[in-house]
Amino acid sequence: MKVTMPPRALLLSAGLLFLGLLLTFAPQLFLPASPPPSPPLSSRRPTPTWGHLPTRIPTATPSPTLDLAGTPVQTMREALAQQDYIAAQAAWNAAHQMAPQNPMVAREGARLALARDQLHFAQSRIWRALNADAHDAASWVLLGATYARRGEYLEAEQAWSVAQSLDPALAPALFLDRWYAARQAYTAGQGAAALSALAQTYSRTAPEDPLAIYYQSAALLAVGDATSVIPPLISVLGSDPNAPAVLWYTLGEAYLAGHAYSETITVLEVAGSRFAQGDTSLYLASNDPIYDLNLRLAYAYLGRSEPLACANAEPLLRRLTQRLPELTPMIAQAIACQTPTPTWTPWLPSQRIEVTPTIP
Repeated sequence: MKVTMPPRALLLSAGLLFLGLLLTFAPQLFLPASPPPSPPLSSRRPTPTWGHLPTRIPTATPSPTLDLAGTPVQTMREALAQQDYIAAQAAWNAAHQMAPQNPMVAREGARLALARDQLHFAQSRIWRALNADAHDAASWVLLGATYARRGEYLEAEQAWSVAQSLDPALAPALFLDRWYAARQAYTAGQGAAALSALAQTYSRTAPEDPLAIYYQSAALLAVGDATSVIPPLISVLGSDPNAPAVLWYTLGEAYLAGHAYSETITVLEVAGSRFAQGDTSLYLASNDPIYDLNLRLAYAYLGRSEPLACANAEPLLRRLTQRLPELTPMIAQAIACQTPTPTWTPWLPSQRIEVTPTIP
């Protein structure tokens, strides 16, 4: 069940992010702007190298940094860093008792709840913090992380977009989270608009980065334009033998969409080889690269309708059906394909034989 967004936040998400509230914080609990929480994506994913994105709205004036040594909030942070959730909870309870209306205390409580997978508490606390200080980018980052953990990926991407608008310096750190959320939203049938917007942003910011062509290609595939994907990918892969594996994988997806099964097999096998050698760029396109590679290879092998290709498809499909039982009929198809149906041909003698009747 979604938590209803407070009216103030609705106005801000519609573009009225210029409004804020002045609050008087308890000096002993006042927190400086803190780095965003660890992204939910796997640490194996590559990190973008491009710089800051353009500012879309004015950044709120940062509050003065105060010494946190010895405060309950600092104690909570230290305990949380050590994954001592009992001590962290006790410290946050003390902080909340001292300043129950402090938005920074609410934000840190949300961080603690998120770490403990208490998503209901995390969301209620983060909205309390945002209702008091809607210009706090770190709170929007936490809201996005909370939405992502709840599986509400489109809302997560929107929250991270607001965080980046408030603090453009967060752009590189948030891009992978935003791409992941947009990709998950697309998979859930929520459209490809966010993928397209992020791909355009990356291309403007880092046009020379080889990954820029991946983001563009993935966005085009999401809207069904596989034809436009193939030429630029071939150009990049032909000129750069060390191009990321995700480019080979994306080219394979484009070939598969066009039923070019032989080409699909060739490039996906290259992608798989690169991944086995330690290229982690496939995590940009898949949460489980090995599974998705094998699934696409199975489709391509079966699509060739040749005995040897179908023999390669059968063991892949048997493993894949452990997760996707609906693929089971394809196993029978692969088995049948391995034994071609004989074609009936009438027997004719090579030479005409004339039989002369014997007359008694």
